[in-house]
Amino acid sequence: MRIIKVRVNAGCSPWCRSGRSGINEGVVCADIYNIQTSDESDDIYGQIQGVCQPVTSGKPIQCAGIRYWAGLYDATPEAPYTTQRFACGSFASESAPCPRIGRFENSVHIHYVGPAVCPLYDAWAAATRIAITLPGSSAVVGGINVASLHRTFGVACE
Repeated sequence: MRIIKVRVNAGCSPWCRSGRSGINEGVVCADIYNIQTSDESDDIYGQIQGVCQPVTSGKPIQCAGIRYWAGLYDATPEAPYTTQRFACGSFASESAPCPRIGRFENSVHIHYVGPAVCPLYDAWAAATRIAITLPGSSAVVGGINVASLHRTFGVACE
């Protein structure tokens, strides 16, 4: 069995969006990768990261709250493969705090089993309905969506 991990965009930029208020900003990034589990199947992952940081330094600080829906989408954004809500801090019903340092990182996943022949399938990861409560204030930034690059998987038609 071959295991291949492909990072479409390593790091955040430019598949990130931010919102700021005063000296702090909230940033959310999206990425997609796959692990090929056989000649006919892949595990596809959409990875979303949220972080708060000072506008001037970019060093992560604890957010008061982060909420987003992570999803994997195909050519029809209205019909995602999968979506899931993630939250910490002020948006978490179980009162789970956001990470003290580092990123609030989550992923969604599908197992794709395709034919040994064409077609190719197109997918991308996205964070939607984003809201971030910045530290040291009650300012909530968000209302934006962020998507990764598109990732094609499957077997090409000849």
